Amino acid sequence: MGSQITGQTAIYGVIGDPITHSLSPMIHNYLAKSLQQDVIYVPFSLSPHQLRTGIEGAWVLGVQGLNVTIPHKETVINQLDHIDEFASQLGAVNTLKRTEKGYKGYNTDGDGLFQSLARHQVVLENKTIMIIGAGGAARAAAMMAAKKKAGRIYILNRTLQNAINLANHIQKFYDIDVQAYTLDQWDKIFNIDLCIQTTSIGMHPHIEVAPIEEPEFFSRIHTVLDVVYNPIQTKLLSLAEETGCQTINGLEMLVFQAVRAYELWHETRVPMNLQEKVLDHVSQYFKPKDDQKL
Repeated sequence: MGSQITGQTAIYGVIGDPITHSLSPMIHNYLAKSLQQDVIYVPFSLSPHQLRTGIEGAWVLGVQGLNVTIPHKETVINQLDHIDEFASQLGAVNTLKRTEKGYKGYNTDGDGLFQSLARHQVVLENKTIMIIGAGGAARAAAMMAAKKKAGRIYILNRTLQNAINLANHIQKFYDIDVQAYTLDQWDKIFNIDLCIQTTSIGMHPHIEVAPIEEPEFFSRIHTVLDVVYNPIQTKLLSLAEETGCQTINGLEMLVFQAVRAYELWHETRVPMNLQEKVLDHVSQYFKPKDDQKL
């Protein structure tokens, strides 16, 4: 964000309902200021029945790009000129870029997740991946893992049919072994290279729960990533650490998927040292106030 807003300032934002909790303005405005780009990024509260007119209004007002969050990631597709291949496979978008005829939809969740894993030297090719959950985040994680040539994917979910549906969806696009189980069938699976937890279990304020808590479960896993970022250290990650697993919190995925959206909009590459600064900047938000003064 520049030192002041003028008639030349490009407008970007995020749409969702609710939206007041979003960290996207913090991330994108920090990037714009650091890169000295004349950009402002703001949150727009948009209910489902306002979606069509909201997108049309953004286009008329010259909004250059939008991020999309709950509950619009799937329904917004009908309002777009076109979407990229990976977003089409997912059936969900989280980033809109202005083009000559309308907005084009992208999904950067997979990119953000992959970069978070790469930051910790986690390799996916030929590896065994477990995904907990079967919703939108699970779909992005599973499709990304399949795209990166994982060896096998297990989908664990409370409702078996939803896990089966996700497994079938992945196999429409990728030739990969995908198996579906209920959460309590984890004991049938061994030697997991990476477990990705994609549900809201353990999210603030319900921080004292985890989808699976048995120590034996974690003894079968090398690395655990939890997409939940509030709190940064979920109970699942604490249990995993106690058993000796490598752990990765969800804040990295959040920041890196946002950075990827910024790169798409501005057709640039954000230097890695700046990405690390953004991650540190956003991390401060979750530290106790007394710690921030140190």
